Amino acid sequence: MPTALITGITGQDGSYLAEFLLAKGYKVVGMTRRTTLQDWALIQHIQNELTIVQADLLDQGSVDYLVRSAVQGGVDLVTAIRMATLNTAEWFRMYDRGGIRPGNRADMIVFDDPQQFDVRLVIRGGQIAAENGKIVPLHYELKSGDIVEILTAKQGGPSRDWLNPHLNYVATQKARQKIRQWFRRQQREQDRPDVVIGEAQGHQDPVGESAQDQAKRLACAIAAIRQPAQQTP
Repeated sequence: MPTALITGITGQDGSYLAEFLLAKGYKVVGMTRRTTLQDWALIQHIQNELTIVQADLLDQGSVDYLVRSAVQGGVDLVTAIRMATLNTAEWFRMYDRGGIRPGNRADMIVFDDPQQFDVRLVIRGGQIAAENGKIVPLHYELKSGDIVEILTAKQGGPSRDWLNPHLNYVATQKARQKIRQWFRRQQREQDRPDVVIGEAQGHQDPVGESAQDQAKRLACAIAAIRQPAQQTP
């Protein structure tokens, strides 16, 4: 029997793929992250037919694992590191990182054994981000004169891992409540049905409207549909 491994099997794409492969006679092994926050709703009906394993990037690593594998496979150490740093950064046009030169971001790693490539220290933006496999605590108290780098994005939001009490990402109940409110708002947005109102009705593009304005517009549209059409003589 052929076997298929699906990462992210609890998501929409993963669950659809699992159903498809099961119907084709595959043995499906699904991989989930090792976290207390698991949503099995999309695979609940086929869960008994799946083999579920838990794994995390911390088990083997990510880019460091690829470099380690390349070196053990005979690739020169400098070439392997260049492939994982400078070449990748230049491919994505991130010219301010990937190498050590004036004006670049101070992103560096420290490792000991070139064959094992065990990363001992991670420096991000000139600050220690992780040491000996552990993330540096986020409760560092700022001092006068400290420079803080704030990263922003047009899209994105908190991660559900922030609510995991074992990871200690969020310290206060108030902060956890705000994160839960964010996820509830996102869920309401997903559950709200899409309504298309034709330009002939005189309605504008709903992009940018508040939820209250969209609800009013939807009510007006429903009322217009229910109103009996005028008969022409």
